[in-house]
Amino acid sequence: MSTLAEHLARFGPDAFAITVSGEHRDVRPHVAPVRVEAAADGSLSVLLLPGSRTERNAVTHEILCLHWPGRADTDGYSLIVDGKAAVAPGVHDTELRLQPVKAVLHRLGAPGEQTNACGHDCVGISLP
Repeated sequence: MSTLAEHLARFGPDAFAITVSGEHRDVRPHVAPVRVEAAADGSLSVLLLPGSRTERNAVTHEILCLHWPGRADTDGYSLIVDGKAAVAPGVHDTELRLQPVKAVLHRLGAPGEQTNACGHDCVGISLP
């Protein structure tokens, strides 16, 4: 099984953060482009502008998802990382420190081809 660090190097620092806003019945998804860096301890550092919707959402809902879209040089696989985020406000930016809890490479499976439980082509990634 490949490691998350290997795939982060392959996909690069530009990703999308998916958070949710609101409470209970009024929960809405929010997608924002972000820059991601791997930390030595296995966590991920996501830098945001202070006061951004992504920051506000992460304060309320600590679970978030990072998504790197598939490209030709990744054989069409997307990289998806789910994790728990801790918000650390700074002077000029806000850092989300994301502790990954699950990571997969994902691409659509062929019609009618059940490759795993989700019905698509998913490859698990080893976490530290």
